[in-house]
Amino acid sequence: MAKSNSGKIVALIGGVLALIAVLIGLIPSDISWWYAHESTSNQDWFLNAFGFFTDANGTEFMDDYLILVGGLIFLGGSALIIYGGVKEQKAIAILSGILMIVGLVVFCVALNANEDWESIESILDFLNSDYTVFFGEQDILFWHFRWGLGIGFYLAAVGAGIGTIGAFIMD
Repeated sequence: MAKSNSGKIVALIGGVLALIAVLIGLIPSDISWWYAHESTSNQDWFLNAFGFFTDANGTEFMDDYLILVGGLIFLGGSALIIYGGVKEQKAIAILSGILMIVGLVVFCVALNANEDWESIESILDFLNSDYTVFFGEQDILFWHFRWGLGIGFYLAAVGAGIGTIGAFIMD
């Protein structure tokens, strides 16, 4: 009886989606892992998986090493799940899927734990208060802010989910 490759293919698809999520997240736009947009003056801020913050003045490291660690864990997991799928090593693929999920959780925890937004961008200091950094809208005087997790983050979560499921059903 022939061996089924469906789990391997699903794991590979998840790993490729996860790698694409990391790569497109490096493009400073709404496809980054986190964004903020101010509509009155049309200002944008973007954060990628490795803690690099981009605004109108350029790109700089956020000095939050926990975000960097989360991004690196996710990147390592996504590369390893592809390796585990190609080599048909279920244990490596499962461990890699778990690593991707851990990387996403670490990214979210680090993003939520940041209590010093004004050191990154003074206009974002309102995020230090009772607002969730994962999504929201706020009017402050005549400015209207919208922020949240970006498309890259959601694509990464889908890739991690698909890859992990594929790893578990791999023969």
